Amino acid sequence: MLRKTAVVSLLTSVAFAQLQIPSAISSDCASFLEKLNDDPALDGCTAPLVSATSRYTSGSQWDAPAIESTLSNICSSTSCSRPTMRAQLASFYQACPEEVLTNEDVKKIYDTLYTIVPLKDAMCAKDEITNNYCMTQTSKAVAAVEASSGLNVEQMQRYLAPSGTLNFTAFSVVNLPFLFLTPSLDSEALCTTCTRNILSSYISWENDIMYAPGLSQSVLLGKQNELIRAIKESCGPNFLLGAVQAAGGISGDTISGLTNAATSVFSVGLQWLVVSVTGVWAVASLGA
Repeated sequence: MLRKTAVVSLLTSVAFAQLQIPSAISSDCASFLEKLNDDPALDGCTAPLVSATSRYTSGSQWDAPAIESTLSNICSSTSCSRPTMRAQLASFYQACPEEVLTNEDVKKIYDTLYTIVPLKDAMCAKDEITNNYCMTQTSKAVAAVEASSGLNVEQMQRYLAPSGTLNFTAFSVVNLPFLFLTPSLDSEALCTTCTRNILSSYISWENDIMYAPGLSQSVLLGKQNELIRAIKESCGPNFLLGAVQAAGGISGDTISGLTNAATSVFSVGLQWLVVSVTGVWAVASLGA
């Protein structure tokens, strides 16, 4: 039953989580995090996600119209503006330069905050051939992740515990920020318009504002360079620049015929986006 449902039960427990300032940090860093927790601009990131997912509770059935509607609502939101997030991230690093490098809890907050904008863009990416959301299309990525990691999608669900805890290491293993695209996939799975558009979401954001500690230090995004190298080897050096046409859209069923695994992938990704935005502070305080 779990594989046929989308569970957004974390929303209630995490949406109202209050920041617990990590220990052993400077007064400047603590002061910034306290102010950030009450920032109305960041509250604007929460509202559209709460609204878009309010219809779902644990055990709710995710049918095709509901998935399409949820994604459309999330993707049409203009909250969480890029300038706002850029300014917050710049201020974050200015207030917590040492902590972003050395304090694991602060690093998790920064990592999650940094990922919010490109993750939403990746979830809203569409296949240029089918015009379907990339996230609603089945792909070899799901099966490959299950085979290589030893985890199935049901087990991935468990990394979103009712406490609001996010297992950063597990999400890195399955490359969840990149919607399960991993370097080990073959050219048929990698050389698609969706791959290019998902990666472009992150590359564009990184061009707007660099990841202050260095991308290799990110638990969530640390595999990006390895993924890009694999894509260039499989699809050609100009693939991500758009000079080489993608081999085609992701094959398989689209939203009208989602497999259980694909529906669960959507579920996990959407849950993480919701938790990332509404519970960014709880992530660090509760740990992985």
